[in-house]
Amino acid sequence: MKPELLLPAGNPEAFAAAIDGGADAVYLGIERFNARNRAVNFKIFDLPAITDYAHRNNAKIYLTLNTLIKNNELGQLANTIHMLGQTGIDAIIMQDWAVYSLVKRLAGIPVHASTQMGFHNSAGALLCDDLRISRLILAREVTLPELKGIGANSSVELETFVHGALCYSFSGKCLFSSYCGGMSANRGQCRQPCRRIYQQKKSSDYLFSLKDLETIEIVPELVKLGVKSLKVEGRMKRPEYVYRVAKAYRMVLDDPSTMTEAKLLLQEDYAREKTGYFLSGNVAGAIGSEVFTGKRIGEVTKTSKDSLSIILDFPLQVGTLIRVRPVDGRDAQPVKVKKILNTHTGEAIDEAQSGMEIMIECKDFQVRKGEQVYLVSDNTYTPPRVNLRSKKRLIELSAEQQFKLITDLNHKATGIEKGLYIRFDNPDWFDVIDIRKFSGVIMRIEFDRSLRVPSLKPSVLKNIFLELPFFIPEEKLNQVRDALNRLIRMGYYNYSLSSLSQKNLFPKNPKLTFITNEREYCLNDISLDFIQRQGISNVIYPLENDFPNLNQYRLKSGIVPLYFYPELFTSRMPVYADDFKDEENKYHIAHRNGITYVYPTVPVSVFNLKKRLQEKGFKSFLIDLSYEKPGNQVVSQLLHYYGNGTNPPESTKFNYKKGLW
Repeated sequence: MKPELLLPAGNPEAFAAAIDGGADAVYLGIERFNARNRAVNFKIFDLPAITDYAHRNNAKIYLTLNTLIKNNELGQLANTIHMLGQTGIDAIIMQDWAVYSLVKRLAGIPVHASTQMGFHNSAGALLCDDLRISRLILAREVTLPELKGIGANSSVELETFVHGALCYSFSGKCLFSSYCGGMSANRGQCRQPCRRIYQQKKSSDYLFSLKDLETIEIVPELVKLGVKSLKVEGRMKRPEYVYRVAKAYRMVLDDPSTMTEAKLLLQEDYAREKTGYFLSGNVAGAIGSEVFTGKRIGEVTKTSKDSLSIILDFPLQVGTLIRVRPVDGRDAQPVKVKKILNTHTGEAIDEAQSGMEIMIECKDFQVRKGEQVYLVSDNTYTPPRVNLRSKKRLIELSAEQQFKLITDLNHKATGIEKGLYIRFDNPDWFDVIDIRKFSGVIMRIEFDRSLRVPSLKPSVLKNIFLELPFFIPEEKLNQVRDALNRLIRMGYYNYSLSSLSQKNLFPKNPKLTFITNEREYCLNDISLDFIQRQGISNVIYPLENDFPNLNQYRLKSGIVPLYFYPELFTSRMPVYADDFKDEENKYHIAHRNGITYVYPTVPVSVFNLKKRLQEKGFKSFLIDLSYEKPGNQVVSQLLHYYGNGTNPPESTKFNYKKGLW
């Protein structure tokens, strides 16, 4: 069977364009809880009409609830899911386990695991099978052989991105936007730090700006692999982009012999340069120098108070959208071309040809000579007019019902010792610290050939947790299973997981104890409760958090990070660059087992919150020594600050100062 063709819609016009272009399904968001909050999005009360229109055109509607949820949003989330159950939508795309839990209780709608969850191997697929998640949207970093292996080792439906913009970091694992200003990419507020210019010692460049994904040439191979759905990114895109991309992929799915014609159509999508990325098996050249979408059409030659002049490289019409790229490299809003003047004759014209020098009104924006001009949209496509207003009344939950749902928790005592935990990424720390000073020691391990893990006495091992890396490629799963069996025979029974799915890598053994680290998000009580229902003894709260949200937890047994270097980017895409900086901060780049990590040179410290947190009922805390060089002095200094409730002078407060938005 042919895969489903899944298109994005950020507004009603794009929705109509997706259906018109041949989409089998459309994914879209409402005003809250979706990873594209800057899109226009849709009203929840209009979803019955939207879904009815899609169904009449043999298409499905998937609703994105794919962001992290704070505690004070749980009531509204429950009410939203209750209403979604009345709309007829075909699935909900989720990231937060609170969404999963409430959908299962309230709506009975199929659930798709978002790419924000970072699943990239068959362990993730098996977890989806176990939880009856009907579809897994794979990380964009999965290769074609890995995709084949995941499909062979699980029965869950697989969805993969085939076209659109790419994030440098694994989706759902980026903290850079939060670090820069509190606007969390994991809550739909990304300010795209990967698209910015950064300074190195002798140059400035776009270090992390990826080209756009285009994989139309391997669609026939994806069909043979039995992939259920081919997904196009772009809920911020205009209708003509959605239509063109939908039509191109529809052509190839229906008739592979139209490949040449379809590729020509995609050349007019007004996006960035293209890469096949990991699906193509070649990431060389995937970092681009052009961060702007659109086609370059010329350079500003002259400016006046309310106009600009350019010599065109391509034709331009009145009514099209252009964007002038500022010299500082920052983004600029598209502007509609309302009037074109021939600079030689002064004549107003509707269309200017390539090579012509023209003047355009620019009363609404400022430009400078030498800035580049891009065509963002043309006038060649107009979507059908569709009435998507619904008259159906959706019944809401009462405040009492919402409160009962969000407080009905199954929390039990964890059995994990309370107190101060320490984490490090180098076994040499065992030689310089007295681990008896800590309630638990967490050591990050990598499953490389060395697997440096010391042999320790059972009395010492009882409080040591080995932490699995976030990324474990499909081809290494059996190697990891063998390594874990060896570690268990050595007496290591405690493990920190970077994903619930990693529990599937262990043999059944009643001696094993599991916690999850901050990459398995539990920003709210319901997700924390769900995680503990899966046999997890304790959790490390997310690094991007704030005191108001912590204050609202009812379940306070988790471990609160007080000192750490946040991994702002976690990427499979290599960037071999020197340390770099922006206007405010400096950063390091590290490489481990094929993964690139970007982290700040200055740690985050919130030791000053310890007393307030203890007064609120929190009893477990974490000092993370990862990226610190092993040494007695480092530990003694940090324990001094921890005891006094003061922060080191060279530190920042991350979201605890800026808030989490």
